[in-house]
Amino acid sequence: MEIKEAQTLVDNWIKDVGVRYFSELTNMAMLTEEVGEVARIIARRYGEQSEKESDKNKDLGDELADVLFVLICLANQTGVDLEGAFKKNLDKKTNRDKTRHLNNEKLTSYKKVSCDFYDELETFASLRKTVKITYKKQGENTTLTSNIKGLKTTKEKEEFLILPDNTMIRLDHIVSIDE
Repeated sequence: MEIKEAQTLVDNWIKDVGVRYFSELTNMAMLTEEVGEVARIIARRYGEQSEKESDKNKDLGDELADVLFVLICLANQTGVDLEGAFKKNLDKKTNRDKTRHLNNEKLTSYKKVSCDFYDELETFASLRKTVKITYKKQGENTTLTSNIKGLKTTKEKEEFLILPDNTMIRLDHIVSIDE
């Protein structure tokens, strides 16, 4: 189904079954409520919270469809062509982000460093030695001089060097460390 078709389908449903559109403010509140229901399912099913017995039969697809329905209502009543707006928005994101995500170190896979290198970093940290650190930051080499506060491993098994100001540098982004 095309987005324009969905907008027409919702408009016809409102006229035939729903009598009229609720006000934009009411629909905005309803959209917020529906997004909250999606958030509850996601938080409990995929996040750290345990899922209540009463939530286990909730249908995520149905809740997402509720969000889409109210979103289409808002678009219809405010005169927004969602299909055109979506295409324009995707073009904007493509032009803006075509290299941004490729250079985002948070999105690239971590490559474990050698034990020898890790041991060397631990030694620098324990001795509080001032070192010259060269590392990749958004695809460019960056150099700074500092001592090392410590090392940290995340639950995703990524390892970081921590500087005194709590800046964290992923170990596989370090190009060199010199005394």
